[in-house]
Amino acid sequence: MMLDEPSSHMLEEFLREADGKALEVGESIVGHVSRAVPIELSSESKTISIHIPFNEYMRSNRSIKLGSHLGIAVPIQRVYMLAKIIGIERADILSMAGLQDIAGHRDPGGFATPIVVRIEPICERSFDGGDILPPISPIEPQSPVFTPKPQFLREMLGIPTEGIAIGVLFEAGRARRDIDVVLNEKII
Repeated sequence: MMLDEPSSHMLEEFLREADGKALEVGESIVGHVSRAVPIELSSESKTISIHIPFNEYMRSNRSIKLGSHLGIAVPIQRVYMLAKIIGIERADILSMAGLQDIAGHRDPGGFATPIVVRIEPICERSFDGGDILPPISPIEPQSPVFTPKPQFLREMLGIPTEGIAIGVLFEAGRARRDIDVVLNEKII
């Protein structure tokens, strides 16, 4: 027996659920997994391109730094993924259009373009909870990408909440004062 093609309504429901799940554990949705770049998750390649609209970049530019963490809510697999930013690409509108700047003048409107961020997944967990696993699930294009809340980041990185604080999480060249690094009996 062959399964029917999923309806566009069903696929919209998957995306709607993923958006809701992203907002449960994230501060805000900043972008989506690129539709224009194939997504490959293999033992050789774990790089995913994220498309972030310029207005979202402006709103959340403090969280879009090399070495920062982002989350992905993957709709069909129903998993959260935690990923680290490993590359950031910016382009002026001229570059995107394949044109050369022959006049040599500045145009501030030219850099109001989307940002492309390359991330590498670190781990994943089901929307329903359970164990934190290595990134093993396929990732759908258009999956919502979010800035993680401190509690989500702590859980996904396996940082205990109880115990002796020995410092804070260091991320993207700065100390995250909202996430204590803790030693507990289990670690000792």
